Amino acid sequence: MKVEIKKFGDILTSRPAGREAGLAIRAYLKPQSKEKLELDFSGVLAVGPSWLDEVLTILKNEYGEDHVICLPSKNQSLAESIKIIDSYKSEHLSKKESIIHRWRLCPEGQYWRSKHIQPTYTKGDGTVVHRHPVSAGCCDNPSKKDQIYSEELERIAKKYFESLDGPPVNYDLDFPNGNLFDTFIRGWTRFWNEVMRPVTPLDPNFVKALIATESGFRANINTKDSAKNGYARGLMQVLDSSLKILGDKRGELEDHFVHVNQKDIHEPNLNIAAGIRWLFEKKRLASSKLNREASWEEAVANYKGILRRLINDPDHPPKSIRDLRDYYKRLIAK
Repeated sequence: MKVEIKKFGDILTSRPAGREAGLAIRAYLKPQSKEKLELDFSGVLAVGPSWLDEVLTILKNEYGEDHVICLPSKNQSLAESIKIIDSYKSEHLSKKESIIHRWRLCPEGQYWRSKHIQPTYTKGDGTVVHRHPVSAGCCDNPSKKDQIYSEELERIAKKYFESLDGPPVNYDLDFPNGNLFDTFIRGWTRFWNEVMRPVTPLDPNFVKALIATESGFRANINTKDSAKNGYARGLMQVLDSSLKILGDKRGELEDHFVHVNQKDIHEPNLNIAAGIRWLFEKKRLASSKLNREASWEEAVANYKGILRRLINDPDHPPKSIRDLRDYYKRLIAK
């Protein structure tokens, strides 16, 4: 049986809309149908991985993995969405259950520290260790928590990111620097997807759209935060208060800490690495507030501090969310 997907719209991006489409298709078919279910995307302008993942999950759970087929299409966004879903699920299933990513410089139980001067401190037994120089290298990690510092973030990007392919697409969204940071977006989105393992992987195109709304791809911009959280800094407008939480082993985060200081946070690679990690945390917090798995759009709303406004009046979303949707649609339509 062939299902014409265009009846659900020209641009298909959101997870809630994908769920509605999946349930509608399932309701239309006979229970436990033995027919092959062919999804025809002719006439559809853009398909996002969140929408597609929801539809495929519902239909494959109902009719079986081999009975649901996406018909061949020249639509590049469909091909990229399938690639993102397949790649993520393949890597997720094959990954060793460890907090240490394969790109990390040190084995589990250690973390990389740059050359630095260790201040004087007192050990638990009262012994005073005086100020002294420390060479760069792997350090033991008594906390057993995942920690990463600026120098390792820089080394990972330099070693691995240039060889990666896939989204975000090479489209500047009419910003002067719109394509300048694609390598970092691609690399750190993949890194944190593999570390955090969300139910729905974060799409690099979505991160690029978010950066467009946050800073317009201006790396050195600072914005005073009205809620007394200091300044929002750099490409992803990471708040001073957020930066502190990201590196605090005794604070809000349970694991996967990112240590970047205010001096370095304007560096695009470090800003995107920290910003995406913070977006994952805001998704976790949004899910807790909503008592269900939050969408990435809801995570962004929480990141921007407007989740309540979005939830209370979904038919009239804030301008920054409307802009996010517009940028994302333009990216995945390319």
